[in-house]
Amino acid sequence: MSPTVKAGDARRDRWSDHRARRRREFVDAALRVLEAQGPDLPMDAVAAEAGVTKPVLYRYFQDKSALVGALAERGSEILLDRLLPAIRAGCPALSRCGTRSARTSR
Repeated sequence: MSPTVKAGDARRDRWSDHRARRRREFVDAALRVLEAQGPDLPMDAVAAEAGVTKPVLYRYFQDKSALVGALAERGSEILLDRLLPAIRAGCPALSRCGTRSARTSR
C-alpha cells in the first residue's frame, strides 16, 4: 500500500475522532442547558453554552431531535455506568439499593 493511501486514512481517522469529540462536547453543553433551563432545550442556548453558532451545531446534529437522541444515548451510558457495578456486586438486591430503599419497602 502506498504512503499516500495511509496518509489519507490517517487524515480520515483524525477527522472522525475530531467529529466524535465535538459531538460529545455539544452533548455535554446540552446536558448543562437541560439542567439549567429544563426540557425545552433551546438550540440557541446549547450553541451559546458550547461556544459556537447554531449553524455549527447543526453540522453535527441534523435537527433538535437528533441532539435529543444523542442526549438519550448519553443518559443511557450514565445510567449503565452507575447501575452495572451494583448489579455485579453479587450481594442481595436490597443491600445493593441502600438503606433508603430498604426502608421504603417495609
